[in-house]
Amino acid sequence: CLAAQLRSQAFSVHDNAGFMYMIAELLGNPKAASLARLYAELSASPEVAADQAENIQNELQKKTVSSFLGLLDQLLVADRSKKPC
Repeated sequence: CLAAQLRSQAFSVHDNAGFMYMIAELLGNPKAASLARLYAELSASPEVAADQAENIQNELQKKTVSSFLGLLDQLLVADRSKKPC
């Protein structure tokens, strides 16, 4: 559910950072936690007046979310492929 909300792109940057943090905590995955922290840091950066700098920041945020979701997909596929005990 949290991943679906993150994928929807319908929420604020602050909400997305919260979703990523919650997912990373639930997974207990260090790489997911690192990406969530990076996104939060990018989101907390002061708004830059120059359009070009703001566009670069937005692209970095999008790439971070994309990397996070890619990792999440990999982890979920790996988890589903495990055979029960």
